[in-house]
Amino acid sequence: MPFVFVGDEAFPLTPNLMRPYPGRYYSEDRRIFNYRLSRARRIVENASGTMACRFRFLHRPLTVKPHYADLIIKAAVVLHNFLRREMGVHYINAQTPDHEDASGQLHPGEWRRESGDIPFVPITRTGRRNSSEATITRDQFKEYSLSEAGSVPWQTDAIQRTT
Repeated sequence: MPFVFVGDEAFPLTPNLMRPYPGRYYSEDRRIFNYRLSRARRIVENASGTMACRFRFLHRPLTVKPHYADLIIKAAVVLHNFLRREMGVHYINAQTPDHEDASGQLHPGEWRRESGDIPFVPITRTGRRNSSEATITRDQFKEYSLSEAGSVPWQTDAIQRTT
């Protein structure tokens, strides 16, 4: 499987950028893929949001050359990981990221309240057709999420709760 970025419906489907299948009324396998992709996006949003909440400079555009922006972001990630490891729950507790309760209900994390959801700027949809290569790649990820190696025990239950 290739390395890819994960996005929502606002992004185009490309071979290295996965977005959900559009619409709501699809087969179970597509709904499972969309569920798994949304969980992956949530991990990225939680990490980015937590970092932006802790490092307020990430709430604004970095007005430096791209090379320096790259170094600044890498330093912030290293510091974030160090603080998580060394400070544990004093840095990030169980309520900091978005989380699901026992019934599968999603609860926004503390980072969203503390930051006001500032880190993510809404993006307008781009209208363009998907390439056949991108569609094939997304279908491969869909098949993997259904395979013995790639499935998780709760994925079918999770999509049935949302229908």
